[in-house]
Amino acid sequence: MGKHRIILDPGHGGVNPSTGQYVTPGKRSFHPVDGAVYYEGEIMRAYACTWANILRNAGYEVVFTVEPTDYTDVSLNERIRKVNTFHAQKKSILVPIHSNGVRNPTAHGHEVFTSPGVTNSDQLATFWIEEFEAMFPNIHVRKDFSDGYPDKEANFMMLTLSNCVAIYLELLFHTNDAEVRILRSQEFKEKTGQALLRAIIKYEQWLN
Repeated sequence: MGKHRIILDPGHGGVNPSTGQYVTPGKRSFHPVDGAVYYEGEIMRAYACTWANILRNAGYEVVFTVEPTDYTDVSLNERIRKVNTFHAQKKSILVPIHSNGVRNPTAHGHEVFTSPGVTNSDQLATFWIEEFEAMFPNIHVRKDFSDGYPDKEANFMMLTLSNCVAIYLELLFHTNDAEVRILRSQEFKEKTGQALLRAIIKYEQWLN
C-alpha cells in the first residue's frame, strides 16, 4: 500500500485582510495578560501550512478543505464534499485541526476525537496520542477508554459524514492563558506536525 493522501481541515474562518475583521462568530478568546485576541480559524490556518510542509517533505501529498490563504468560513457541507471527493480519487486520511474553548479559563489539555464505534481511525488516534505524549510529556491528554481506545468519540459531522479515516484534533484550550501561548508558538506548530507525521507512518506500517 502506498502513502495516503493527507487532507488537512483548518477549522472555521480567518481574518479578512481587507477589513481586519474575523469572519467566524465566536471561536475567539481575549487574553488580558498580553492584550491580544486569539482567533481560532486564523491560527489553525498557520498550523495547516506548517504541517503541510512537514508532510510534503516526507513525501506525502497534502490537500486542504480550505486553502490557508482563504479567510472565508467554508461550510461543513462543502468541506465534507471536498473530503469525500479527494478520498474517492485516492485513499486519504482526514485531520480537522482545532483549538478548544470553554467558559472555564482553567480548563486545559489535549483531546482527539473519532466517530462512534471501533474503526481504523481509533488506531490512528492511538498512534497520534503516543507521539503527542512522547513529544509533550507535560501536557495532559484527556482520554476515554470506554471502547478500549484512548481517544474520545463524537458525532461531529466532519467525522461521521466523511468516508475516510479521520482524527479530529482539539490541540489545546485557547481560553487558557498558558495554553494559548503554547498554541501561538512556532515550536509547538512544528513539533505537532512531526508528531502527526510519525503517527501516520506508524499507522501505515500497522496496515501492512
